[in-house]
Amino acid sequence: MLLLLPNRGAIAQLGERVVRNDEAVGSIPTSSTISWILVGPNSVYPMVLIRMTGITGILHTHNDGLRVARAVESLRACDEVLVIDLGSSDGTCEVAQRFGARVVEEAGEAKNEWIFCLKPNEVVLEPLEAELLEWTGREVSEDGLFVSIMEETREGWNEVPAEVRLVRRAKVRWDGWRPVVDGTVGKLEGHLARLRLP
Repeated sequence: MLLLLPNRGAIAQLGERVVRNDEAVGSIPTSSTISWILVGPNSVYPMVLIRMTGITGILHTHNDGLRVARAVESLRACDEVLVIDLGSSDGTCEVAQRFGARVVEEAGEAKNEWIFCLKPNEVVLEPLEAELLEWTGREVSEDGLFVSIMEETREGWNEVPAEVRLVRRAKVRWDGWRPVVDGTVGKLEGHLARLRLP
């Protein structure tokens, strides 16, 4: 992967030393993914945010054509989105692919070390999305993370028990669509929204 460094007017490759005023100030790890470049308000030098960890979003679907696009679009913090479809006949797979997801047969086809699980009737709210983007730049010791959930009912919104949704691929086993982690577990800030309709 190549990275444009505006203050250098040049292209830096992963693994290259980052130079500021001809002084080496750090390197870009070859295992990282570049997310974006921010220029601080009081500095002409770029601040490089490096994704230490990639995330694959996974949806298990069955006749969710009316809501799968909304779920896929909410997974913007993920590097890829996979749909594991269980025999839909309503165009779920076609809709998912149109919105950028890849339809696969099993979670083992994920490319990244971390997997984020979402149900088709859920969406990632903005505070959780921001937390995920920030989290990818950290060094992580946990093997799984709980996520809080707000569920829509006829009477309004209720908070339901948090569930493990972000898991290290090497430490996960599956109970149907639900990930189970063998290892240490933490918790992310922010919420999922579980919608009543459609």
